[in-house]
Amino acid sequence: MDTQRLTQKLDLLKQRAHASVPAVHAIEHWLLAHQDSFAISRITPIKIAEDSHLPLLQIVPEFLHAVPLGLFDLNWDVHCPHCYMLTKVYNNLQQASGQGYCGMCEVGFDTDFSEQVEITFSLNKSIDDREFP
Repeated sequence: MDTQRLTQKLDLLKQRAHASVPAVHAIEHWLLAHQDSFAISRITPIKIAEDSHLPLLQIVPEFLHAVPLGLFDLNWDVHCPHCYMLTKVYNNLQQASGQGYCGMCEVGFDTDFSEQVEITFSLNKSIDDREFP
C-alpha cells in the first residue's frame, strides 16, 4: 500500500466542502489498521460505521466522494443465492449480467440485484495494486 498517496487522497477528501472530517478520520484509521488484511479488498461503509460508532449516513457520502478523487473504486459484487459465495465482481454496473453462475454450487441463476448484489469499495490501484482472490 502506498501510504503517501493514501494520505494525499484522504487530505483532498477532507478539504472538500461539507466534508465530514470525523468520517474521513474513521476511514483512514480503519484502512491503516487493516492495510495488511484481505478486508481492504472489499470495504463496506457499514463495517466502518460500526467500528467507528459513526452514523452510516455520515460515512457513505465520504466513500462516494472518494471515488472520483481516485481513493476508492466502486464494485458491484454478485453473490450466489444458495451459498452466498462471491461469484462475479463488476467495476461498472452496465457490465453486469442478469445471469450468474456459482462454481461452488455448480448452478446457474438469475441475478436478483436487490438481494444478491452488494456494493463494495476497494482502494484504487494507484494506492494498492495487490490482487486478492
